[in-house]
Amino acid sequence: MRVILVILTHSPLRRCKISSKTMKDRLALLSNIIEFIETNLQNPIGIPEVCEQSSYSAWEFQRIFRAHVGDSIGGYIRGRRLTNAAEDLINHPDKRILDVAIESQFNSQEAFARAFKTNFGITPSEIKSNIAQFRLRKKNRIGLDNLLHLKAGITREPQIVEEQLRHFIGFETKMHSHLDEDKDYLQLAPQMWMAFDQRRKEISNRVKGKSFGFAISEEGNMLEDTLTYFASVEVSCLDQIPAGMKALTLKPRLYAMFENVGHPHKSHLTIDYIYGVWLPNSDFVRDEGHDYEVFGQDYVLSNPESASTYCLPIKSK
Repeated sequence: MRVILVILTHSPLRRCKISSKTMKDRLALLSNIIEFIETNLQNPIGIPEVCEQSSYSAWEFQRIFRAHVGDSIGGYIRGRRLTNAAEDLINHPDKRILDVAIESQFNSQEAFARAFKTNFGITPSEIKSNIAQFRLRKKNRIGLDNLLHLKAGITREPQIVEEQLRHFIGFETKMHSHLDEDKDYLQLAPQMWMAFDQRRKEISNRVKGKSFGFAISEEGNMLEDTLTYFASVEVSCLDQIPAGMKALTLKPRLYAMFENVGHPHKSHLTIDYIYGVWLPNSDFVRDEGHDYEVFGQDYVLSNPESASTYCLPIKSK
C-alpha cells in the first residue's frame, strides 16, 4: 500500500540572505548558505529557497555551488538528508521508518526507501546490520575546510587508469579505517613512514622514485572497522624481502586517480570528496581492492604544498 504523507506544519525557515559582489566573498557565501541548508534539512526547502539566500540569480548560483562543492544543490540536500536519516535509524533503532521519512521531507515511505537504497545500496530496515556500508557511502557536511581544499587541494575529475600487475615491499600496521570517525591513521601513518625510511635502502630491487601507501581491506570492500596500512616501494620482483618486511601484489584493475595537495591531516577532505561527492555522481562504483596513495621523491610530510595521488579501484555501474 502506498502511503502519502502530507506535512501540515513545519518550523519556519531560518533566513541568512547574504550579498556577494566579489570572487573573494564566494567561499564565505557558500559556507553560510550551507549552514542555512544544514539548519533547514528537516524543513521543506529546495533549490529556490537556497538560491534566494544569495545575491545571484538562481541559474548563476547553482553553477557557483556546483563549481565549488562538486555537487548540485539538490544532490547535496538529498545526500545530507539521507545521511542524517541513516544516522537517526542507527542511533534510534526503535524509531519508525515512516517517522524518519517524514522528518527527512519525503512524501512517502516508499519514496524514502527507494532513495535510501539508491544512495546506500541497502534498505532503511537493513541499516543497523550494514553500518560499514553506510559509512562508505554517506555524505558528510561540507565545511569551510572542504571548500578551501576543493578550491586548490584536489583535482575534481580523476584520471582513469588501467593498472597492470605490480609488486611492492614494505612495512604494515593496523589502524582504524580512514572512513571512520577515529582518524588514528593521521598519527600512525607518518610514524610508519619514518620507520620505513630508515630501512628502505635494504630493498635492493626497489624501483626508485616513488613511495606507495596502501589501505588494505582484507575483504576487498573497505567495509572493515580496522584496515592494514602498508608503507612501501615498488619492486621489480619479490625474490628478496628484507627481514621484518612484507610483500604486496597489486592486481590489474581500473583505478580513479586524484591529484591531492596538502598536509596529511587534510587527507580526510580528499576522501570525503571522492566517496561522498565524486563517486555517487560518476558512472562508476568502487571495485574490490585497495585504496592507495602515491608520493613522489620530493614529497615532504611537513610541507603543505607537497602533492600526492590518491587512487581507488573502480568499475562501471
